[in-house]
Amino acid sequence: MLKAIPKTFIVIDGIDECDSKERKLILDLFSSVVSEEEKNSRVLFVSQELNDIKTALHEAETLRLNEEHIKHDVRNYSIKMSLKIQQRFPRMPDEAREHILKLVCDGAEGMFLFAKLVLENLHHQANLEDVYKELKPDTFPKGFEQA
Repeated sequence: MLKAIPKTFIVIDGIDECDSKERKLILDLFSSVVSEEEKNSRVLFVSQELNDIKTALHEAETLRLNEEHIKHDVRNYSIKMSLKIQQRFPRMPDEAREHILKLVCDGAEGMFLFAKLVLENLHHQANLEDVYKELKPDTFPKGFEQA
């Protein structure tokens, strides 16, 4: 199939979550595909840096994201979503929107998914009073599992 398509881009996310035997099979397969069809296929692995992955992809280009990159992305996303929440609930003052932004950015601890879950929950509340209830310290999630 890959040989029949003139240009192929493949993204594989979470390969670090596979067990090591499955991970090796996947890495071997796609490494051979890229080396055989170097001009036609590109593979992007999104993963934590594990030794077997580094070894298998030792010739690949690497882009490392650090905590500051993620914090920046979380903040930008949170700004956008908190503005959407404020637009959905026009009586919300700027101070409340800024409070949401601070709570989410502080609570995310570098986890984009935390911010997404919390902000979507706030956006889907029925009214502004329910939003405020979700922001109370005893209700606002502490960590990813609660989100």
